[in-house]
Amino acid sequence: MPLKSNVRRHMKTAVIVALLSCWLIAACSHFDHSKSERSDMRQLESRKTVDGFSGWLFVTSEEDFPEDLDTSVEHPSSLGEPPLVQARESVLLLFFFASPALESDRIASVQCEFKVVLPDGTVSLEKTGVECYQSRLAETDENKYVPGLIFRLVPDTNDPKGEWKIRASITDLRRGVKVPLKASFVVK
Repeated sequence: MPLKSNVRRHMKTAVIVALLSCWLIAACSHFDHSKSERSDMRQLESRKTVDGFSGWLFVTSEEDFPEDLDTSVEHPSSLGEPPLVQARESVLLLFFFASPALESDRIASVQCEFKVVLPDGTVSLEKTGVECYQSRLAETDENKYVPGLIFRLVPDTNDPKGEWKIRASITDLRRGVKVPLKASFVVK
């Protein structure tokens, strides 16, 4: 019987991720990265540009996700305090990229990696070489932030309270450019 429970839980997570992906594409479709020279698009630890390739690590609680992302896309200068979450509350790590190098087939090849560092300095989770995006990019999306990887974390009641740090990078494999990113969230 536990197997069925796990299958249902994984299917529920897959459906949530699929729905989030669709919502992300719609939400970010109007955010044109080519306008990133504006003063409100300054380089942050969580959103940077290296050699023309941009990455953005957006961390939010699942509960606040749509509102937080809308605010961040519309008013990038509003990015600031890390989200506060309770144990067993879902935290979303959303990886976006813009302006990847494209071949004539318009295929973008982007890889992500990240590690989660607990308040005591130990590494809780580390993922390397994760395919973030490997697909054709529409001409209209070339200079827009495109959602790549979505990862969901759920701190347990036994996990340490305090600031959890995310150290990540997004790599444009065709160009060989890596964008280092940092973000965090606080478990209360």
